[in-house]
Amino acid sequence: MMIGKSIRLFLIDGSPTGLMTAEIGQWTGKAMVCPRQSLPKLASRDEARRPGVYILAGADPQRPGRERVYIGEAENVYDRLKQHDKDEKKEWWQRVCLFAAADQSLTKAHIKFLESRLVELAYAAERAEIENGNTPTRPALPEADIADMEVFLAQALVLLPVIGFRFALALVGGESSSSELSNSARASESQAERFYLRAKGAEATARVTDEAFVVLKGSTASNQDTASWTTFRSQRDEMLSNGQLINHPDKTECYLFTENVPFSSPSAAGAIICARSTNGRTAWKTQGGKTYADWQEARQLASEEGA
Repeated sequence: MMIGKSIRLFLIDGSPTGLMTAEIGQWTGKAMVCPRQSLPKLASRDEARRPGVYILAGADPQRPGRERVYIGEAENVYDRLKQHDKDEKKEWWQRVCLFAAADQSLTKAHIKFLESRLVELAYAAERAEIENGNTPTRPALPEADIADMEVFLAQALVLLPVIGFRFALALVGGESSSSELSNSARASESQAERFYLRAKGAEATARVTDEAFVVLKGSTASNQDTASWTTFRSQRDEMLSNGQLINHPDKTECYLFTENVPFSSPSAAGAIICARSTNGRTAWKTQGGKTYADWQEARQLASEEGA
């Protein structure tokens, strides 16, 4: 079981959309978030002039609704960000998050290690378009330094979704940065119930996460819809447009999910799978035949009894 964490957010400008710092209790690291238009304000911030890693983030111009990120490192982050701000190939980014050490203990090798790990995790999560290209090579570090950097990274990964950067947060588990988080992820993975839906030649598998009802990569969805089906049709069209769904290479009556896709509800997911209005609470079932509604009720009762 993961223990609670205390996070301190400070709005430097007093605005929720302005310059912000984020810290975790008893952690030497510090995160800073800055909108692109506020970049000059970083000039006076000591944190931005230290060695650190940073993440540029913005909407992907080629895939509406999807984020694009670039992960980098620098011994003086502010100077590097000024270069990115002038780069015509990086017009897409809208905000930046940087991580530095409050005690200035990060070396060049440390930040290159953190950069490599963040890129690696970003690719594994498959939540954003990664601008970096290949994953940077990890530098050779002493064993103790590697352990320290994994702990630093674990804390950074906790902060990132809190401050609006979800690119490294896997939808359905996946790799975590520290042994503590990896053990937790493995436990969650083993306990997570899978749900199945078969209809009109389509077969889909899904999992429930803290974020959404997630249909897993490799699932299929029927393309046998009728003119009367309008609910969620536009969402399916968008999924086809952005490549989340493609024509199945072997089953002409189906589309294929190319990635894990989150939905707001089991019924929304069911409608896409079945190409018709669907009560997802009864259509999705466990391997043992229990409906999603029955599973949810049983879980709620178990929680109340254990309270």
